[in-house]
Amino acid sequence: MKRWAILTVAAYAVCLLMLTVPLIVVASIDWSTRGQPPRVTIPPGQAVQVFQEWGYWTWVTIFVAAQGILLLIPVRTSGGRPVKRRHIGWLIAASSFLFANLVLSGVFCILFGIFGDAGYAPVEFFAKIAAENPVLIKTAAFLHVPAPSDFLLGICGVVATLLTIWGVWLIVFYRFSVATDPAAFHAKLVRWLLRGSILELLIAVPSHIAVRGRSDCCAGAGTFCGIATGISVMLLSFGPGVLFLFAHRMRGLRPRRPALTNGAEETVRL
Repeated sequence: MKRWAILTVAAYAVCLLMLTVPLIVVASIDWSTRGQPPRVTIPPGQAVQVFQEWGYWTWVTIFVAAQGILLLIPVRTSGGRPVKRRHIGWLIAASSFLFANLVLSGVFCILFGIFGDAGYAPVEFFAKIAAENPVLIKTAAFLHVPAPSDFLLGICGVVATLLTIWGVWLIVFYRFSVATDPAAFHAKLVRWLLRGSILELLIAVPSHIAVRGRSDCCAGAGTFCGIATGISVMLLSFGPGVLFLFAHRMRGLRPRRPALTNGAEETVRL
């Protein structure tokens, strides 16, 4: 069963790598110019440069690791081994992190789809207030380092929001796991991930179409991240199902041992 789990994780990683460039190219299609055909703003030769970015590989590593964590409980239950609390803890941590990404991406897609580049205004507002915080200014002066910029504070604000949503989902899923069988709890989380990713894509795709139909500058990048997150989680949620399909097929191909007659059973006992 471990071999099928490794193959499933490897297949998921290959899917992410193969879909990266086509998704970037398709998402870069711009039809905001009236009276002219749509044009690709990021050709494949430029899109492959994403493989040189450490942020991309960090994203791939996180999602591939989440796929492996989702397969921990199916592998142990199929082998008849007990599921320990730490395995459930890893499952809760990975699932809640994925749900936090879906929620945050969906909210930003709605903001960008409606307000365009102004959808980032709430983050800029709080970043500007944080930059004027006297405690932060005095701390930076005491450490003899420059005060963080509004852009850096905005990124920190987005990360803090993600961590907060992650913490909320951690509490929710932990409450569910206390009174639920591990296998049933795992199956329920996988179904929720699939439904959540589809719902997020139903928000992200129309928002991206609306953004690319306008002359927005940075909003398209935000909606593209939403599409990438939704597709990644949707593919990830298929992993346990594929693993069980392979395992069931392999068990069906194994020859069954013939049943022993009463006389043969007595001989074996002797």
